[in-house]
Amino acid sequence: NSQISENINIFDFTLTDHEMEQIAVLRDRNHRVVDPEVRRPVWDKD
Repeated sequence: NSQISENINIFDFTLTDHEMEQIAVLRDRNHRVVDPEVRRPVWDKD
């Protein structure tokens, strides 16, 4: 089934250096992925 093949290949892509820099800027600004603090998963804590 082609849909299954598409689902398996979800990580079949690359990011450019510019895209990686844009992602890094989000971290530099200390943006939260989830707010408020009580709802933040362990991976999104300071």
